[in-house]
Amino acid sequence: MRVKEPFTIIKRQRKTVSVWFYRTYDKTGRRLEYSTGLNAKKSSKTAARAYVSDLMKDGRLIPIPKAVREAQTLTFKAFAEDFFDSKSSFAVRRAASGRPYSANYLAAGTSALKNHLMPVFGRRRLADIKRRDVEAFSAKLLAAKTEKDN
Repeated sequence: MRVKEPFTIIKRQRKTVSVWFYRTYDKTGRRLEYSTGLNAKKSSKTAARAYVSDLMKDGRLIPIPKAVREAQTLTFKAFAEDFFDSKSSFAVRRAASGRPYSANYLAAGTSALKNHLMPVFGRRRLADIKRRDVEAFSAKLLAAKTEKDN
């Protein structure tokens, strides 16, 4: 009895070359098609099937979109570096509503970002910063403030 694979190998003709593609389905049942990058004249269907089988074993049958990959590697510092700048999307969106942030507000935000947030979260990837980390940071700031007030 033949084992059913979660993909199908097909040959597609491009302008100057034939290429092996594979089709698979995502979790919602939508059919997806990806190129193996293998030239059909230089490699056999068996080689293409072996390549796609290796992708499947590595859990890479459905590639991660570029935007998601970039978001996973984005650090807090790169994300927040110019966040409180008057020309940032944060300030521009607010100004478009007719209630722009004041220069003092933006300066205070920049100062808090530079003095408090960057030392703690600056080198961490955004995907790795969890709610518990932010809550622990907030609690630490609050404890330092109450200790200073006493």
